Amino acid sequence: MTIRRLRTFPSVVALSIAAGLLAGCSTAGTPVAKVVPTGPEGTSVVPYQQNPLAVAELPDPCVVSDEVLKDAGLDPSSASGRQYSMMRSCGWDIPQVPNNPIAFIAMVYVSKASFDQELKSTTRTNRKTVEVGPGRNAVLADGTLEPVEDNSDAIVTWGTQFGTISVEMDLIYNRGPRSFDTRAKALEFARDVYKNMQ
Repeated sequence: MTIRRLRTFPSVVALSIAAGLLAGCSTAGTPVAKVVPTGPEGTSVVPYQQNPLAVAELPDPCVVSDEVLKDAGLDPSSASGRQYSMMRSCGWDIPQVPNNPIAFIAMVYVSKASFDQELKSTTRTNRKTVEVGPGRNAVLADGTLEPVEDNSDAIVTWGTQFGTISVEMDLIYNRGPRSFDTRAKALEFARDVYKNMQ
């Protein structure tokens, strides 16, 4: 049985792109660059409503490598991608094992929204500035998506040239003897995703 909980309104976003320009087409058929305005750090400074990129032009969050997924305890074959009006998402379950004492899911969101716009979300509490890579600041926070247990939902978000990427870890249940630090797990996975997508 699959334990993923599908969300109508995902928390936010995920995955880095090497170039800030994506090709579009003019009325004459000549390729024309779509430029997303960026700030001093090279990250988008416009809200998603003003971002010229189409959602389909955002990076595919399902391209996270099997190695990274397995290291996080996730099943690469469980990937489930979706597209929304301002973002793309991909989620993974843990391998299906009978009587598994713990169950969690991970999500990666790739969004047109700017970093500042994402941080205005009121669903994120207990925020902390962290690094996902050398010189790349991010914000780690608790989420409020129907928590099943204390510390059950954590999300890490950072700015990109096209908008933002968010990595979320959601604990479904923990019936085992060991504790599960969702924030630490989310940050570890986010750092691997950031490195993997460079």
